[in-house]
Amino acid sequence: PVLAGKRLIALSDMYLPATVLRSVLPPAVEAVTDTWWISCETGRRKDADDSWARWAEQLATPRNHWLHVGDNEHSDIQLPQRAGLINPVHVLRPVALFD
Repeated sequence: PVLAGKRLIALSDMYLPATVLRSVLPPAVEAVTDTWWISCETGRRKDADDSWARWAEQLATPRNHWLHVGDNEHSDIQLPQRAGLINPVHVLRPVALFD
């Protein structure tokens, strides 16, 4: 398996709770996701500078071992880099691609 020995944590700035997100995503995604941190449940958002440092403390994983994937240039790319994560993977939003 591709994720053997790796943790997959879902971070989302959503107003929908994790139970709803799990129900709409493909079962294969739910099966490999260890933890769900959703802003409406945790009170912590990806676009807040202190969130990345707090998640690092909570995970006790060196930041240079994280790979973040996201579509928002600020909260998914710029802030994780500023927090010391390795270069995130940027997934272009369909609307940006269309533009």
